[in-house]
Amino acid sequence: MEEQNLEGRCHMDRKPVEIRDFLALRYVSDPRFSPDGQKAAFLVTRIDPDQNAYLSDLWVLDVGAAGPRRLTEMGDVKGYFWDATGGTVSFGGQDIQN
Repeated sequence: MEEQNLEGRCHMDRKPVEIRDFLALRYVSDPRFSPDGQKAAFLVTRIDPDQNAYLSDLWVLDVGAAGPRRLTEMGDVKGYFWDATGGTVSFGGQDIQN
């Protein structure tokens, strides 16, 4: 049986990391379940090189749904909380200067 050199094979598949690769990354943070446990909210953060800033939006995943739903698009969410029933999520943010 022929022995494989996995280290050499991986080395051949590498490509240099470029700035655009880093700028395309999205970071998921601050996950919180609703009080009833049926939903989870979380922040998705991206880099905006034009504003030289990190922009965060609020997403919610309903346990019974197919996928997450984006609730904001401005990129200004700094924090959020669920109400006591889990039916409403409130968030706060700041103005973004252009």
